[in-house]
Amino acid sequence: MVETERKFLIGDIKKIPRFIRKSEILQAYISTLPEIRIRKLDDKYYRTEKSEGDIVRNEKEEEISKEEFYRLLPKAVGSVIRKKRLYIELPQKLIAEVDIYEGSLSPLLTVEVEFSSIEEAMLFVPPTWFGKEVTENKEYKNRSLAQNGLPN
Repeated sequence: MVETERKFLIGDIKKIPRFIRKSEILQAYISTLPEIRIRKLDDKYYRTEKSEGDIVRNEKEEEISKEEFYRLLPKAVGSVIRKKRLYIELPQKLIAEVDIYEGSLSPLLTVEVEFSSIEEAMLFVPPTWFGKEVTENKEYKNRSLAQNGLPN
């Protein structure tokens, strides 16, 4: 599957609009090259392999068992990431995924929007509550956050 998305910072949590649902996420990287992530999303568990890239990346995701997740978790490279995710409806049937990082990554707030094509991604005009775009800043990739912590 090809994933096309852009990522932004959020400066003020009070500016985030009402959300349609919320998830709890626990994720870790068991490899950084290639990038292999395991994730607990509410009560489901996934193993995801991602290619290098910024806006467009190849992604292969499979559901795994709870037991497999917890067997792999001790193999984590760097820190385990804990975050809450808010899902917010945007125009053009897009969904903004706001991540509220916890622990050592607090008070980081980011928002990602996934698109059906590179053209749609490039034409996207961010709402006023979005902050600086960090799509191409490798320090804000979750893999880097797990290994290096918050960017300066």
